Amino acid sequence: MKRGVVLVFLLILSLISIALESEATIMVQSAFSPINVGETDTLVRTGTTDNVNWETLTPTICKFQGTSIYTNNQIRSYPKGLAVGTCSIKATTVNAPTETTTFNFQVLAAVPPSPASLTSCSVKTSCASGEIAIASMVNMEDSHISKDVNRFPYKLCCAGTSLSNSCVATVPQKSDAAYVYLTDDSHVDPNGQAESICLSVRDQSSIDCRFSTSGCNTGETCLLSLYQNTDSHVADCNALSTTNKICCSITQAKTCYNRGEAKADSDSLQCCATDATTGRDLYYSKEVPSDPTGGCCEKIYEYWDPFTNKCELSEATRCSSTCPYDPTSSSYFTTNGCFLDSPTPLPYEGACCTETLFGVTDKFQTPIGVITDVNNECTGAKFCSTTTKSCSSTSDNFCPENYGDWSSCPLNEVGKRCNICDPDCGTCGSISFSQFKDPASQSEQLTIKVEFSSPTVRAISLWRVISGTDYYISTANCQVQGNSCIATFSPANVYPGVVQYLTTPSQPGSPYTFKSYLSVSPDIIITKTGYTLPKIEIQNPASGSTLSGLTNIQVKAQSDSSISKIKWYIEKKSSGANQAPSYSPVNVVNNQGSCTFCNAIDCNLLGSAFYAPNPPNTNVVSTKDFDTLKCDNNDFSIKVVAEDQRGNKAETSIPVKTSNQNAPCTDNCPAYDSTVLKIVIAKVKTWI
Repeated sequence: MKRGVVLVFLLILSLISIALESEATIMVQSAFSPINVGETDTLVRTGTTDNVNWETLTPTICKFQGTSIYTNNQIRSYPKGLAVGTCSIKATTVNAPTETTTFNFQVLAAVPPSPASLTSCSVKTSCASGEIAIASMVNMEDSHISKDVNRFPYKLCCAGTSLSNSCVATVPQKSDAAYVYLTDDSHVDPNGQAESICLSVRDQSSIDCRFSTSGCNTGETCLLSLYQNTDSHVADCNALSTTNKICCSITQAKTCYNRGEAKADSDSLQCCATDATTGRDLYYSKEVPSDPTGGCCEKIYEYWDPFTNKCELSEATRCSSTCPYDPTSSSYFTTNGCFLDSPTPLPYEGACCTETLFGVTDKFQTPIGVITDVNNECTGAKFCSTTTKSCSSTSDNFCPENYGDWSSCPLNEVGKRCNICDPDCGTCGSISFSQFKDPASQSEQLTIKVEFSSPTVRAISLWRVISGTDYYISTANCQVQGNSCIATFSPANVYPGVVQYLTTPSQPGSPYTFKSYLSVSPDIIITKTGYTLPKIEIQNPASGSTLSGLTNIQVKAQSDSSISKIKWYIEKKSSGANQAPSYSPVNVVNNQGSCTFCNAIDCNLLGSAFYAPNPPNTNVVSTKDFDTLKCDNNDFSIKVVAEDQRGNKAETSIPVKTSNQNAPCTDNCPAYDSTVLKIVIAKVKTWI
């Protein structure tokens, strides 16, 4: 069984050649003859190996579509029918001596041919209308046969549609019906010879002829009866009772006419291989496979629109040359040619996918899908029907919102489309503690403010974390302030029972941790820890004491963050008698100074004590001596500063007085009270 654009049934090789001179050997064979208006015949030059010039003698009836050269220098031409009438073609050899032949064939009205069919074959003196002569015979039985249908008085006539006796194997399809020893006056050999009588069909139906020793099957048509299995005379099928038969059958296919008349799956006509005008390949197109109707459209360029009932431009964009990857490759999403951005700017409208579209299987830019959940919220993009890229709260340098049409997706909390806000698509918003006192005093009630970076009202929650456990404080809608939104949590606007969670620990240097939630998708969570200040007290001397001689100053410092250093400072009253007491530094560095007013940094540092971080020093008692004899009798302030390992500091001070006999005058002394002056006066008196 053979199939092609036009099926040839090998029984008659339509030798239609007319030589102008009796010695001429040039011949022309036709593949179709006749043809319809708009169709193109295939003419094959035989009988010579010389080149041939083709000439149309009837230019209003037919014209040449071109020529081509096949194996063995076989030259073929392609005349196209223009109008109803007889097309005359002249073929002339190029080299001397020249030979010329004229070939005539009919161009019929442009009506769609019926699908090929074979209903009967018989031997008679002439073929009736609707029958085609396959060969000629001497008698109806016990006869020789000739490929020349005019050689003998009896004709082998076959009835049907779209039949031909052409043996040209390009288009149409043919079947070698009867092998003959000679083309002119021959026996038939079922086992095969170089020459054959051909039966062909002019559409894409399948045709098959075979030799049978048991008669023809149902669905087959008897062509001839044979007397023996080899080198046999022939007879009409009904004239000889032998079961040696040549049987032929046709499997109908849709027939190409013009572009093709296929409009439904049940139509007997089918699409042409190519469009007669554009030369582009055609295919049978339907919007979806289940549609009952479609049409013949150009591959790649067109598709069938059931609403307009015609082929429309597909606007297909092939991308196989610009995107060698598929979505499973990591290179796919970094290759510009794999995506279509039209119109610009983003998002990309198409992704390069291997698809069977518009009659071909190739890589096309196909629409990118958007994935939605049960709440119709958009969660990601889909590529090539198999690969998805989901919205993610973790940055992966890929924003799904840049792919596909997200315009109908509901906005998330920060005005984006991913229902899980994706940081790669822009800011997902952030929260921060805009007011958070650190360090703070022990047992201090705090006011905490949390700022959302977007000027959008959102619910923000505050929790206290104690020993790994979260304790809920309150939830408040933030208030828009400029380009942000701030939620305030204070003892005045929370439930009284949770004020304790806004209160710092009573222990010095102790941590306090707060956690805040912004209720978006995903929740934004921040935490922050502060510490209470260290605590220091002067245990000796008592506040307001009067000191003399060498006095011991004892302090106690505490911090859960471990005390790192303690410093002692001395200041002297610098304000007037009727003024509020104020004190200024005096030079007492390591009890070596003169106790005069000074301005340099730490010029009044009496001394320091330092502590290593390990083991922790959470409760420290330390002392430092103050030599009051270095100072005049005056009002002083003792200040001590404690610092813990976190760098937080605490200080305290007490007022004291000094009282010593023969105390030196250190600042603002009268002239006569000058020690130098007294020595000078004493020497003068001695001299006198």
